[in-house]
This record gives sequence, C-alpha cells and structure tokens, in this order.
Amino acid sequence: MGVTVGEVTQNRVVEPIAEGVAASTAVIEAIAKLESTQPMALDITLYDAVDLDALDALCEGPAGEVGVSFVTDSYAVEVSSDTVIVKRR
Repeated sequence: MGVTVGEVTQNRVVEPIAEGVAASTAVIEAIAKLESTQPMALDITLYDAVDLDALDALCEGPAGEVGVSFVTDSYAVEVSSDTVIVKRR
C-alpha cells in the first residue's frame, strides 16, 4: 500500500512538513487534521511520548535522511524530514 502526501482518510493522514515548520508542530497539525479540529483544541501531550527538541533536531536534515516513529495517546506517528504520517491505533 503506497503513501500519498496530502492523503486524509478516516484513520490516517499523510502531510508534508512545510519549510520552516518544526517537526513537532507538523505532528500536532497532522493529528488535528485527522481529528478535524484545531491544534489548540487537542487534548494530547506530545512531550510525554517524545523529546520535542530531539525530534525537531533529527528532522531538520535533508529530505529522506532520517525517520522517527513513536506512539502517543491513540496515534502511531512516523516523521521524516519532509513528511508526517499519523495513524489511529
């Protein structure tokens, strides 16, 4: 099964990380999109699952060089330097 950037289904969202946007911010925005809400309306604490500074630092490199996966609340998250994939668990 392939991944299409910009894909949003009932259980998964695949979003590009815009230039200048921190990976941690992109994760929150992707979860909000999956839940059809605003990021500030989410009731999750991403920092309980991953070190946000480390995530941002790892994903600052050239596209495709780093991949980070983690689980938070009800989501499985995959982050690269240019894409975020969030799946409901």
